[in-house]
Amino acid sequence: MRNWIKIRNERRKRMRKENPIPSNTEAVLIPQVKERNLNFELLRIVAMFMVVLLHVNLMGGVLRGVNYNENLSGFLVSRFMEYLCIIAVNLYVMISGYYLSASARPFKMAKLLHILCMTMFWSWLIGGAACYFLGANLNSFIMTGIFPVLGRNYWFVTDYVVMYLLSPFYNRLLAHLSQKQHGYLLCVLGFFFSLVIGAFDPIQLVGGYSLYWFTLLYILAAYIRKYPVRIKKSRCMMLWLAVLLFQTCSSYLLARFHLNFIAARFFDFNYNSIWVLINSICCFMLFKDMQIKRGAKFIKFLAPLTFGIYLIHINSGIVNWLFQELLPIKDCVDQTGWVVFLYILSFTVLVFTVCALLEKLRMILYEYFTRVIDIEKKILNLKIVKRFNIDQILD
Repeated sequence: MRNWIKIRNERRKRMRKENPIPSNTEAVLIPQVKERNLNFELLRIVAMFMVVLLHVNLMGGVLRGVNYNENLSGFLVSRFMEYLCIIAVNLYVMISGYYLSASARPFKMAKLLHILCMTMFWSWLIGGAACYFLGANLNSFIMTGIFPVLGRNYWFVTDYVVMYLLSPFYNRLLAHLSQKQHGYLLCVLGFFFSLVIGAFDPIQLVGGYSLYWFTLLYILAAYIRKYPVRIKKSRCMMLWLAVLLFQTCSSYLLARFHLNFIAARFFDFNYNSIWVLINSICCFMLFKDMQIKRGAKFIKFLAPLTFGIYLIHINSGIVNWLFQELLPIKDCVDQTGWVVFLYILSFTVLVFTVCALLEKLRMILYEYFTRVIDIEKKILNLKIVKRFNIDQILD
């Protein structure tokens, strides 16, 4: 009898060590989110559509190719669409921060491994095909394409992976902050990371292409989740539209009077611009309280494909060929504003749809081959992988 009790107690200790119950404070500050809401899944789709549109507009040559003297309407349309969609990356990171900060154990090795395998799959396949068929630089592919995360072949994936690895540490810090302390932290980071960027760049954020900026967005999303602020949708819409019009008109006036230095400093297309941050918050708040009544199946079908869409269309091996040679995007630079709008929108839909279909095909093939041999599961069962558990380190 005593041996049985001893075995039972040891088993309970082992279970508590593997799955520790969070303290009361942690349970209150970090409530569990069991499933993702459709409104944020829809926002994920919209954000990725915006990302594709940004690349069509910029890399297709429209944004820099339209001259305000010769084609004012086209100039304003391309600028407005760029300012409208530049919030995409911020939204994507804020969605992740919103959910990860709600979890007592945000880091999952299986999720990290899936991101890495998915990134390497598209990097190897597209990069190798580009070298063979398009004559892409083989040395560049070897340096950045073989290990795309370490080689920063996809800058977003590299910064996101590091942010994901640090998410348990972010949560541990935020769990012990009061609302006042959390707000003060945001003010300090916002001042140095966004507000003064127009005149200075003391932290070297490189326009928001940085882990520093991802960290601020993570902390901001955590604040929105923990301390909900009621803002009327009409006010969010009015503020968002007002800032967009202010950006577009200012961009034209500064170009008209050749004040390029001011335009580059205060109205450039940077993720950490204070105007872009304001618009990101407005859009995020609008979707946060949105009630989705229709289209649930479509959203659930398309949302898992968004990351693959990014990996396919922005691969360094084909990006120039795709947007500058294959697609005649730049043909609209001398056309009216409506034509510029239709060109950008049409090619965005085309690229988005084709990449979504390719990613869906990859998912189908992945499901088939995992029935034969589950590589990710075999990697997860390796002893060295099992020992790498950030949650146990923090415990």
